[in-house]
Formats: sequence, C-alpha cells, structure tokens
Amino acid sequence: MKKNNQVSVSFMLMGILFCVCLVASNLLGTKILQVGPFALTAGVIVFPVSYIINDCIAEVWGFRKARLIIWMGFLMNFFVVALGGIAAVIHPIKVKKDTVSKELPLLLLISTALIVLLLDVNLADAVINTFSRADAIICLLFFGIFLYYLIAKTHKNRRGKSAKTE
Repeated sequence: MKKNNQVSVSFMLMGILFCVCLVASNLLGTKILQVGPFALTAGVIVFPVSYIINDCIAEVWGFRKARLIIWMGFLMNFFVVALGGIAAVIHPIKVKKDTVSKELPLLLLISTALIVLLLDVNLADAVINTFSRADAIICLLFFGIFLYYLIAKTHKNRRGKSAKTE
C-alpha cells in the first residue's frame, strides 16, 4: 500500500513560519533593543512566536507533526550555520570576541536544552510530550541568566560610551 505523504498548505506555511521564527530568533539573539530603561534582545521577541506556532501545530495536526517541525527547525539552524561557514570561507566575517566566547555558546545551550525538554517521548520513553513546571522553571532560569548578561553588558557599554564623551 502506498503511503500518502501530502500535507496541507496551512501546515506547510505554519512549518515554514516556525522555522523562520526559530532561525531568526537565534540570529537576532545578539541584537540588543533598548525599550525605555530595559534592554532586550530581538530574539526574545521572536522566539515566543515560534513556540506559539509550534503549540498550534501540535493542537491541530498532533504531536507527531509538531515534532517533525521542531526537528526541521533544528536542521534549519544548522543549515544557516553551514551557510555562514561557507560565506566566511569566501570572505572572512568580523565578529566581536564577546559574541563568540559568551553569547553564541549560551544561545546554543539554551536552544539545545529547549529541544531536549520538548522531546519527552523520544528521550524519556514518555507516552506524551509534556512541558512540565520543572521544564518551565529551567527555561525561565536560562532566560533570566541570558537577560542578566545582556543588561549587565548594556550598562557596561553605556558607562564606556559616557566616559568617552566626557
């Protein structure tokens, strides 16, 4: 019997939107937005959208399709990194030392932790994927650590700029 691998247009568009939001949140994770007295990364704004989209996919098409989309987003992140590597081979990219040594490893750790937390069925032999309170606390801790780092970095940069202007 032939297996039907067709997907609906709405599923495909939601999957594409999820992947774009996930990749964009990682790319924008190093861009700091100043909103009044608060400093946030642009990734903090985009990433929750990807989570909401994946939650909608899980509700409408089921966890199996949502898991497929999560893996596609993960693979798209690696694809973007590979394209960046190819671009760097062609023409070297100048990156600040702080970005390479602090921000990128932290973002990679957070993304990997979220994927591990969301794949209960595959990793812990669970019956259903659940995002428990403990998972939420772990995500909030990562978010708090990254936010603290960005706020401290922004204040340090402000002090450095004000000292130069005086």
